[in-house]
Amino acid sequence: KQWYQRRVAITAGVKELNLALNIFVNCSDLPICPQLKILNLTGNKISTITDISRISSVEVLKLRNNPLVWTVPEYRKLLFDMIPSLHCIDGMTREDFMQRS
Repeated sequence: KQWYQRRVAITAGVKELNLALNIFVNCSDLPICPQLKILNLTGNKISTITDISRISSVEVLKLRNNPLVWTVPEYRKLLFDMIPSLHCIDGMTREDFMQRS
């Protein structure tokens, strides 16, 4: 329990997190960072959008080179709908996406 409390204290103030080129397969293994604004998950193994509530404060999300980019139809739309704070996914802003839709 003490280790967990230290881990929570460490991640509580994190605003930017680069986890590119790892082996994450979904969001359930991500640390909980309530103040997280920028999250880079480029080049992982993420194929589904699960446990998305763990990253509900994120404003910028990078998911390039993950299987979900190719296999989940309209993944950007799903993520913009699920995460109200999200402003940009893989370089495309919410406004740009809405104009293209």
